Amino acid sequence: MNKKILIISNPCSGKNNKRVRAQSLASQIAAFDYDIDIIETTAKGDAINIAREHHGDYDYILSCGGDGTLNEVINGVMPHPDVSLIYFPNGTTNDSAKTLGIDGSVSQIISLIKRESFHPVDVGIINGRSFFCATSFGFGAKASYSTKQSIKNKIGHLAYILSGIKNISDIKPIHMQIECNGTSFEGDFIFGAVVNTISVGGIFHLDEKDFWLDDGLFEVVLVSRLNRVTQLPTMIRKLQKQDYDGKRVFLIKTDKVKFTADKPIGWLVDGEYGGEFSEANVENLSRAISICSPAHSLFGSI
Repeated sequence: MNKKILIISNPCSGKNNKRVRAQSLASQIAAFDYDIDIIETTAKGDAINIAREHHGDYDYILSCGGDGTLNEVINGVMPHPDVSLIYFPNGTTNDSAKTLGIDGSVSQIISLIKRESFHPVDVGIINGRSFFCATSFGFGAKASYSTKQSIKNKIGHLAYILSGIKNISDIKPIHMQIECNGTSFEGDFIFGAVVNTISVGGIFHLDEKDFWLDDGLFEVVLVSRLNRVTQLPTMIRKLQKQDYDGKRVFLIKTDKVKFTADKPIGWLVDGEYGGEFSEANVENLSRAISICSPAHSLFGSI
């Protein structure tokens, strides 16, 4: 009996001139004796509902879109996934694909599916919502969810964040109490991210020698308040060079973390708006889902 694949496709993700149509992808995969169905999303949240309704009927669910579409598919199959996932990156930044080692070619995806190259990976939960890449607050978060996708596509992720920063008042510090690893501390931070991916929106990358997708741990990155806007390029360089000095830029490994702010603040979840709340509980679900990927060094179990 042929294995069954459901393609959940977001036809609006990514750049039009680079987008691979779901029908073309399906026909090429079907040539290798897979039964393929396609359902296209028409609105935000559709992929969650589609995956939730149909995941028990298929061997694999293939997410065709960007990181936001994959996030919705993961939320649709959690908390007890009984289906393996495939990610075909068709979005803008595609942090998930970079981390998984997926190059965006149809030939690679077909090869991986044929070889049944699936690996367990960690999934994050923030206040009940799942994420694969990262969840973050602070500078860039509001810009990211309030900027049109067409502008993001045209000028790039980091550029549209920085374009709105003219003076220090545009970078408002957030007073946070942070609890993790049995300790608690507080401070004023302009940016924070709980990361489960090798890169975050083109802003910074983690050290591949000290990062795994299946170790049950997050990397928490924090940036303290700035005294003047001219310090921002230095902070970004520190992030990009992985220069965590423990004073201005912090890196913490933990399986769970709690953030408490003085007032509700906006959070991004896998690059999309995740809501505003003053308390955020983030937990790592170790090896929670199985996803299609080449075998590489970011899987600690290999």
